[in-house]
Amino acid sequence: MTTLFPVTRMLDAAFGNPLDNWRDTDYTTNLVPRADVLEGEKEFVVVMDLPGVAREDLEINLEDQALTVKAAKTNAVPEGFELRRHERADEVRFGRTFNLGTAVDNDHISAQLEAGVLRITLPKSEKAMPRRIAIKCPPGLPPRRPTSPGAGTSSRPRSFGPNAGGRPAPPGP
Repeated sequence: MTTLFPVTRMLDAAFGNPLDNWRDTDYTTNLVPRADVLEGEKEFVVVMDLPGVAREDLEINLEDQALTVKAAKTNAVPEGFELRRHERADEVRFGRTFNLGTAVDNDHISAQLEAGVLRITLPKSEKAMPRRIAIKCPPGLPPRRPTSPGAGTSSRPRSFGPNAGGRPAPPGP
């Protein structure tokens, strides 16, 4: 057998014979894809690399506050070619689960797959959105009006302590 690639010749020499179809059984590789989780003011975004995965081979499920991403791709021999060495997995499966909690609006989750990159947008729920809390006055007290800058101040420095404002200190024990 004549081989064009030096690495293939080294592998053939190491094992004592050509490795043509050396693996008799099919096998599957299971991978957990790496993900970036981003947080914006109104949403979370999960960005995940799924190289070679087609849209129809991708499954995204939401159950009990758990978002699960599953995908699979097969490595088939193109038509008109014969498999001479079989080292890659026949099928690669991707899987990852994210626990969302109550911070996400489950009804408005969306996903987009483009060029092997999955982008899942998770809008924040109303509970998770920042909000301003109104301060209420007790009944019978008028609301305090804001003062203008410099109001209530004098040119005289203020001092605190037993002799504040030039008053005599209280008698000792």
